[in-house]
Order: sequence, then C-alpha cells, then structure tokens
Amino acid sequence: MQRIIKYILLGTCWVTMCSAQQLPDLGDYSSRTLSSYQETKLGFMLMQQIRQQMPLLSDPSTNSYINSIGYRLVSHTKHNGKFHFYIVRDHSINAFSAPGGYVVINSGLVLTTRTESELAAVLAHEIAHVNQHHIARALTHAKKMTLPSMAALLAAILVGTQTNTNVTSGAIAAVMGGRIQSMISYTRANEKEADRMGMQTLYKSGFNPNAMPNFLTRMQKASFYITDSIPAFLQDHPTTVTRIADTENRARLYPKRNVKSSMDYFLFRARIRALTTSRHRALQYFSSKLKKHNYQSVNATKYGYALALARNKNYTKAIKITKQLIKSSPYESTYEILLANLMQHTKHPKMALRILKKNISLFPEHYPLIANYAHLLIRNSEYKVARAFLIKEIDNFPNKNLLLFYLAKSQAKVGNLTNAYQTQAKLYAKIGNYRLAIIQLQQALKQKPDGDVRAAISSRVKMLKREYQQAKAVQRELKNI
Repeated sequence: MQRIIKYILLGTCWVTMCSAQQLPDLGDYSSRTLSSYQETKLGFMLMQQIRQQMPLLSDPSTNSYINSIGYRLVSHTKHNGKFHFYIVRDHSINAFSAPGGYVVINSGLVLTTRTESELAAVLAHEIAHVNQHHIARALTHAKKMTLPSMAALLAAILVGTQTNTNVTSGAIAAVMGGRIQSMISYTRANEKEADRMGMQTLYKSGFNPNAMPNFLTRMQKASFYITDSIPAFLQDHPTTVTRIADTENRARLYPKRNVKSSMDYFLFRARIRALTTSRHRALQYFSSKLKKHNYQSVNATKYGYALALARNKNYTKAIKITKQLIKSSPYESTYEILLANLMQHTKHPKMALRILKKNISLFPEHYPLIANYAHLLIRNSEYKVARAFLIKEIDNFPNKNLLLFYLAKSQAKVGNLTNAYQTQAKLYAKIGNYRLAIIQLQQALKQKPDGDVRAAISSRVKMLKREYQQAKAVQRELKNI
C-alpha cells in the first residue's frame, strides 16, 4: 500500500504529473459535492498550512512573472475565476494545485524547464485540475468528511510531497481509513483529462502544445538517474509512457507552431537560480556558463551572474555588468531594479531612488518597480513619502501582501498607529494568521479611535474570532494525524 501511495503523492510530480491531483472530470460544475464557497474556503485553509510549512518565495519580480503567465492561461479557460500562483523555494521537481485557484510550483521544476511553453504546460495542467474541481471531487468521494478534515488531509498530502512520504501515507490512512484504495483507483483512471484540457489551454494562450510531451519525456528520462527517489511501482508502471504517447498524439492535432520563449522567461529562470541556490554555487554556475558560452540567453546569464555577484558582496563588478545590460536594453526595468538595489548597497540611496522613480514614470503599473521603490523609501527613512506613495498605489495591487507590510511600517513610523495596526491585521488575515490579526486589532482599539472606527474594528474582531476557531479545528485535525 505504501508503494502505491508513494506513486500517487511523490514529490517529483512531473514524472507522474502531480498525482495527488490526478482526478477525473466527473461531469458538470453543478454535480460536485462542495459548493463554490466551500472549495474557496478549503483552499484558503490549506494555504494557511502551506505558508507555515513551506518556504514560499516572496520576491516581487518572480511572483509578478509567474502570475502573468498563470493569468494569461486562465484567461483562455471556461472558468477564469480568481487564481493565485506561488513559488516554493525547493529543488525537487514538483507542482500542485488546490481548490479555490491556488497553484504552487517548486523552484526545482522551474529550473528543469527549458522553454516558456514548458513552464506554461505545467501551470496549464494544474489550472485544469482546479477548473474541473478534481481535488474537491476526490475528497468528497470519501464520504462524511468535514471541511477541517478535508483541509487537514489535503495539507498532509501536499506538504508530504515535499517532505517525508511515509509520514504522508500514515496521515492519509488516519484521516481516510479504508477509503484510500478506492480513491487511488479513482485518481488513476482519468489523469489524461487534465493533460487534454491543459494542452487546449496551452494552444489557445499562444504557447507550443508540444511542450507538454517534450517536458514529460525529459522528466521520464531524468527518473532513470534518481532511482533512489522513485518507487519501483513508478519505474515499472506504464502510465507515464502512455501519457507521453497520448500527449504526443494530441499535439499532432494542433497546427505546428514555433514559439520563442520571452526574455522575461529567461530572466525569471536566472533570478530563480540566483536566489534559490547557495551563493557560491550560483556564482560558479553563471561564471561557468559565460566562460563556456553555454546559455540560451547571454543577457539573462549575465543578469544571473550579476545577482550572484551581489549575493557574494562583489557590488563593484555587479554594477559594471548591470550597466552593460542597461546599455544593451535601455527599457528593461529588471536591470534598472537591480542597479537601484546595487546603488543602495554601495551607499548611493538618492541615486537608487531616482532610478526607480524614473522607471515608474515609464511603467506606472509594473508591480516589481512599485514594491522595490516602497522598500527603498522605507530603508532610507522616507516614511511620509512611502506612506503617501503606498496609499495611492495599493488599490491598484489589492492582492500584493508585501505592499500592505510596507504600508503598515510607514504608518507606524509616522505615528499613525491606529491605521498601522489595522493594516497589519489586514495582512495577517489575508495569509490566514487570525490570531495575530486579532491581536493587531486589539492594539488598534487601545489607541482609542473615534466611535465609528471603534465599532468597525470591534466588528472585525468578532468576525476574525470565528475564522480563528475554524482554523484551529484544522490544526487539531493535523495534530491528531
């Protein structure tokens, strides 16, 4: 049984295409057991656990890019509801999705892709699972499960794919008991549904549908060299071979398309490598690539090298390379952001702020510029300017938690504590930390705000206390596993 469960949940998901979510399309939207609200709630409760147990990357540039690709794909699906895309700082090849539009991809999988279409293929597959409500259907297939139990099970499965699979197997058995065998059969039967829908989305979004079988083939080949991590069941099982053949046959149904990866993709991948590998290894990697002229994009490799140099505190050389990049591509804001941060490190704060302010005037809706400018304003004690800037900008980026963090800090520094506590509470509530959100609002009440504000804060506290009790129920379920 453990061998089968490992197959379903193994961390190298793109050999098995994230098997924890490999579930069939069982009919139209109305036939599923969970309501839309319950699915959203289930996904949010799961992400509470994920945030506590997985190192999500909070970098504005990488998050902006992965969400831009994700929403490009979502816009070409039938159910283009609200989605959230995250990157986990983890070298294993893995990606998973959860009810409510949550899609998480490991840095290791990003670095394994060779084209933007391959990265999009992974996301399209996960989006298909969400849109077809596969995960919710699988959980409700096991009857008599409460919402906290479902969230606990899903957290055990998805967190387990990143850590100890034997622990995961026990968690599933504890929560689901004898129903696991029927769930395994249920999941294995129709995995190709997500492949089919994902490939359709891939093509409609302007990517190369052949990227899906190409990536699967490379992952299958890679599995031969990591046999210690792949269970014997997977090595012997024909599912991957069959799926490669299925996706190859389906790709032939689409017109041939030569799709070039964008420069944003190469910069994104270089940044992921520079930020998620050790600083010495990153420096060695990019230096070697440049010396051997072994790269897909020379500028992206130079960018990664400059980032690695900065992490190793060789700011002078990093600045020289970054200026060369700006000269070759004067409207690439990614290089300007790096230069501004390098100027800050070399004690030229006014120049750093001037660089970002100039670029914001050219690209006023570019989130990485907004976030970096706010960050440097605060680092340079420009708290009043930061507060005014963030209050103006934050409504344009309502889902950007980092901006809330910066706003709360700037409000506190100028003495506006009532608003600072409320902003911090909003941030904690958005990431599911209700206990700290309540504490922040209680601190806001101690500032003795006027009647209407006090009433609004008190009402918010009551609502968060209800949410907190529900979150604790999930935690109790997990502790009992």
